Amino acid sequence: MTALEIAIALSTMSLVVSIGTLYMAYLAYDAAERAGAVGGETAVLSLINKARDRIGGINMKILDIMKGRNTHALPVNEKRYPVGMEAIYHEAVETFLNNYDLACIMYRTNKLDQERFRRQYGEEIKKLFEDGTPAYKDRLNPVSSPYEALRAVYNEWYT
Repeated sequence: MTALEIAIALSTMSLVVSIGTLYMAYLAYDAAERAGAVGGETAVLSLINKARDRIGGINMKILDIMKGRNTHALPVNEKRYPVGMEAIYHEAVETFLNNYDLACIMYRTNKLDQERFRRQYGEEIKKLFEDGTPAYKDRLNPVSSPYEALRAVYNEWYT
């Protein structure tokens, strides 16, 4: 074998190794991209679930304080508790809707899997607008609602 043949053989082997390395790097990058997308979806789902749990916990505290009584029937020293809890409840609703709006922003900018997002959140978004409590509807229905992405997704899917 001549020096030229050896150089060509080594160059060819280097090229094959380089192509293999490039392909492996591409596979690793693709896996990381998919993991990042799933991580984003998981993070958004976690935020929504935490906010939902917080609202449920606050509702339970309000029910416990009220014990089936009307606000007017509460003793004077107990009336401040439901008022304070109501303020905390409205703050939790804001956080919940902000998390949904964030998820919808991510959906609209293709940072979440489109089909999975609709399967996972579609009915919940519909219920927020159509069957939600007054706390939700009061925040979602005005034209000046700050939840533009959430409203846009609802309109895209259901109107």
